[in-house]
Amino acid sequence: MAEHMGLIYKDEKFRQQMITKGKEKAGIFSVEKAAEKLWDYMENAVK
Repeated sequence: MAEHMGLIYKDEKFRQQMITKGKEKAGIFSVEKAAEKLWDYMENAVK
């Protein structure tokens, strides 16, 4: 893990790739989606 952290610190191209991938990954999560899934689970639980 320390090796990868050093790589992120030293390698600008790698760091930018990781930032881009992180932002893409974060885009799939939202409060609205989480609330919708929770609501669906709760509706199914009471059926």
